[in-house]
Amino acid sequence: GENERAFVVHSLPRRNKTSRLFKSDEFVCATSEESKKWVKAINSFLICGNIDGKSFSVKYYSLIYSHKFFTHGIEESPKRKKILFLVNPFSGTKKAVNIFQTQVEPVLKVSVVDYHVVYTERPMHAAEYVQEIPVGEFDAIVTVSGDGLVHEVLNGLMRRADWKDAIKIPLGTIPGGTGNGLAMQMNGTLEQLSCLLSVLKH
Repeated sequence: GENERAFVVHSLPRRNKTSRLFKSDEFVCATSEESKKWVKAINSFLICGNIDGKSFSVKYYSLIYSHKFFTHGIEESPKRKKILFLVNPFSGTKKAVNIFQTQVEPVLKVSVVDYHVVYTERPMHAAEYVQEIPVGEFDAIVTVSGDGLVHEVLNGLMRRADWKDAIKIPLGTIPGGTGNGLAMQMNGTLEQLSCLLSVLKH
């Protein structure tokens, strides 16, 4: 049927010079096999940066995932990155949870990454959490908060006995507080979807 020949491509194209939008486009192929080939190629491109060994630059690409309606993904997919998200409900304007749940998580659910989210419950919760996680469990750590949570995470990593290895875990941030200078320096923007795209591409 048509569902077996259809697939969806999710992307974060620019709305204008300063913001992006979350977009989903449906494509229908002549056959289900052709549809599978497209999905496999697109996801290989997004995860590995290559298709059948041929490399492509993904630095400015807005695609984030492609899936079939009836399988929600392709078997044989390359290893997906796993990202830890630390969300501070108490930061600044107290909008971090809403930002994560309404802007960040809908994209993550259709992206080529796996993720785990922790909502911090008290001061130093994030520091304590990152002190305990095994190195290698996550490919990156991302805060959704103001600058303070970034510093807290760095302090937690530096307190580990294996800090020389732990500090190599890539750290990203999506602005969700009142002081977001670090997010601006790290991402070049304070627009949440653009920051998220930067996280997904690195």
